Amino acid sequence: MRNYHDAWYTLFDERLDTKKFLSHYTTIENAVKILYGNSLKFSKISRANDTLESKPRIHIDSDQELFRNAIKYFREMNNECLQILCFTMDLDKKCTSEFSNELDDKERMTNFAGRGYSLPRMWAQYAANNRGICLVFDKQGLINLIKNSLRSFLLVYQPISYYNRFSTYKMSDDSIIQFLDRINKTKSSEQRTLWNIDFLKDNIDFVIYNYFSKLDDWIGENEFRFVAYGQDDYFVKYIDKALVGIVMGENIEPANERIIKSFCPETCELRKILFSYAGCQLHSVKEG
Repeated sequence: MRNYHDAWYTLFDERLDTKKFLSHYTTIENAVKILYGNSLKFSKISRANDTLESKPRIHIDSDQELFRNAIKYFREMNNECLQILCFTMDLDKKCTSEFSNELDDKERMTNFAGRGYSLPRMWAQYAANNRGICLVFDKQGLINLIKNSLRSFLLVYQPISYYNRFSTYKMSDDSIIQFLDRINKTKSSEQRTLWNIDFLKDNIDFVIYNYFSKLDDWIGENEFRFVAYGQDDYFVKYIDKALVGIVMGENIEPANERIIKSFCPETCELRKILFSYAGCQLHSVKEG
């Protein structure tokens, strides 16, 4: 088993690199699929729980018919072809500065509040009210796996930015006219896919604004996202190469705990989380 001791440092520990790990919350049902298949699946952006995700935010000044055609096309592209894979980052260490002095040395080493795998709202929303698990990944190892799996179909990967309001992304008439004209003239789905990918990669600012910005209602997710293009299901295989730990929810059923344990020997370390008014603690779990 590979040991990543730094995965279990607290935000108060100066040795922790908050940019090194990514966490992924899930239910037991999905966890079994992920661990048994040794893979993670991208999801269509139209299935996101934020309904704004699949609504393109563009602005065209001069031609309302062109605007309607563009909106229609980009919405279809969103619903059919834009795919995402989402993770949670560790909070910035500055988040601990306000109350760090109130903790003694022992508490600083045993309070895991703010780590990507110890956010209460995420456990509630994405891990079945603390009955699921959270997968902890080495970030660079995961990036390498995804890049190798998706190759040119991977568009962008980076943290989400949060805003208190949205504006629209202004696009030039000429670029939209040329793009839509070329798309409408081909009946080849393969060629259309390549042109769509080329357009998105040539307009990375458009991609980032539309797919890497959310209202600050969602800021607690502290999200890091991968966005890809394609109609086929995308699976990132051999995730055990980047998986460094599994954290089980404090309300996990005993039978489900045994199931998760069965996947862990020689793969990664296993912990169980516990929230209290004193903070957040992790407990080692014996395998088997």
